[in-house]
Amino acid sequence: MKKLLKILTKEEKQLLNKIVKDYEDMADVEDQLADYMMLHCLTDDDGLTQEGIMCETILNKLGNLD
Repeated sequence: MKKLLKILTKEEKQLLNKIVKDYEDMADVEDQLADYMMLHCLTDDDGLTQEGIMCETILNKLGNLD
């Protein structure tokens, strides 16, 4: 998680702290972000809200970690 936090913006960190409560590994973080996106971040036309876009960015950054 430390590697991820180093590459996130302040706003992304705030959103991550809002969404992710407990985790054992990064797969848990990924699952919680994806679940949050599906439940709270879709618009009526299946687009993403601003929070959804930030979740997607966090997930991309998570996927690019070594």
